[in-house]
Amino acid sequence: MAKESISIKDLDKELPKLAKKIDLEIKDRADAYFKNNTREANSLKDVIEIIKKHRGFIKVPFCSVEMDGEKCADLLKSKTEGVDVCGTLYPQEEKAKATQKCIICDKKANYIVYVAKSY
Repeated sequence: MAKESISIKDLDKELPKLAKKIDLEIKDRADAYFKNNTREANSLKDVIEIIKKHRGFIKVPFCSVEMDGEKCADLLKSKTEGVDVCGTLYPQEEKAKATQKCIICDKKANYIVYVAKSY
């Protein structure tokens, strides 16, 4: 964002506009980063291969985002040396396709979750 001069009498009017502009720029950069640093996997093997080369997010089919999916999340973490389930896409969760299976338990996948490894 370019440097601007604002007169003191216009601060009340201009600051909210600048704050919205800055928020939009931050959101746009974050969206671009997320889009450019997300890969897809349909199996645990794929996740393991991707995580060796990629330090971003991996989009995977998962059985549940409720407590019953916690065992799968724990197994994912232990089998991949630390990959965590970060959550679903906000504000609209992505539903898995009818043919997709959870990458851990092989049950019907109900959600698409994003996983990543903290370094």
